[in-house]
Amino acid sequence: MNEKVRQETNEPRNSPSKAKWILPGLLALAVLSIYYLIKGPTKRLTMTHAEWDEFIKLHPYEAPSLGASRSPCPFLNTFANHGILPRTGRNVTYDDYYRALTLAGASHQSSSLFLHTVFYAYKEIDPTQPIKSDWTPATSISLHQLGQHNMLEHDLSLSRLDVSKQPDFTIPNSDLVLSLMAMADQTSNMVGEEQVGDFRRKKWIEAIETQSNYHFGLLYQFTGGFECLLLLDFLGHDHQISANHLESFLLKERIPDDWYPMEKPLPAWTIYKRVKSCIKSVRKSNT
Repeated sequence: MNEKVRQETNEPRNSPSKAKWILPGLLALAVLSIYYLIKGPTKRLTMTHAEWDEFIKLHPYEAPSLGASRSPCPFLNTFANHGILPRTGRNVTYDDYYRALTLAGASHQSSSLFLHTVFYAYKEIDPTQPIKSDWTPATSISLHQLGQHNMLEHDLSLSRLDVSKQPDFTIPNSDLVLSLMAMADQTSNMVGEEQVGDFRRKKWIEAIETQSNYHFGLLYQFTGGFECLLLLDFLGHDHQISANHLESFLLKERIPDDWYPMEKPLPAWTIYKRVKSCIKSVRKSNT
């Protein structure tokens, strides 16, 4: 019976002529991917302060329209509110995300590695299509798709309540944001790694004591480290952010008038060291 089906569909059990090309083809794809990740684009990806001042004039803030898609990430929501990402937040392409990340100061390599992972991880699989279609990335990802719990979105957020308390991940919690702002240095009004570590640890301990179904495993500790980096270096500067800018980005999801992005991408080694330090700051906290 099976042989008859195979003959009718012209799909032999074994196809040595095709199979022998699978491994070389995958290796070639991997080599090309690594080459383009390392090589990177030749044009400059970031802006000078003066260039940004002209650019942002063309991207004024607009509150999200009814039916607009938004994510758990204040950075992405803010850029959508200014039209740097599509204002609707829907059908956002790889190039849209790439431009936003590199404009903020992420390198080509880190942006590409992150987005390649995301565009494969969040692709919706169509069971009516051949399996080979599963190996292609999504053509676009709307912002709300990033809210699937325990993928990129997770408990112990800096600006959102845990999903058991507030299932709508698009809503920033004012009490959380104001609590983090209140931890700013009284002299400089800046929030740094120590304050973020104290805040995360406090929220973590409260979850242990009051919740039975929160989750903040090893993977999400790394995610939290990257969020700390994003807050302090991409939205802030030099690994710290002012309380006023923190409120604007995390609560209002609006670019402050006096803000500007990094003029040069942050080196990979610096990113590694600061993410590592952010993760360790939670454990070193005395809160």
